[in-house]
Amino acid sequence: MRFLLDTHTLLWYDTAKALLSARVLALVRNRSHEVYVSSITAWELAIKWKLGRLPSARNLLEEYHSSLQVYGFLELPFSSVHALQASRYDQEHKDPFDRALAAQAQVEQLTLLSKDEVFDRFGVSRLW
Repeated sequence: MRFLLDTHTLLWYDTAKALLSARVLALVRNRSHEVYVSSITAWELAIKWKLGRLPSARNLLEEYHSSLQVYGFLELPFSSVHALQASRYDQEHKDPFDRALAAQAQVEQLTLLSKDEVFDRFGVSRLW
């Protein structure tokens, strides 16, 4: 199976595994699955950390690439194909990070691992 981690899912995996559902934790820990982290996630973490909204992200940001490697996660670059898909969504939901992750999940046919039910409006496959 192939999964894309929402930003909070990656952060909680790194800092507070108890916040993850048992299902998500089991899926992410199973090394037979392909687990992707979007480059958008790094951008979102960095912006929100800089604004003081995610102080717990500091260590993850400092060790970002090595952490992904240790966890066995693959980085998913954000491409123009993803951007164009994100632009097709209804403008009601304006969060660019959510729109980008939803687009990547759809284009790449990945199941998004997220607690956030807003992704259901985008028609992506989501588990929690």
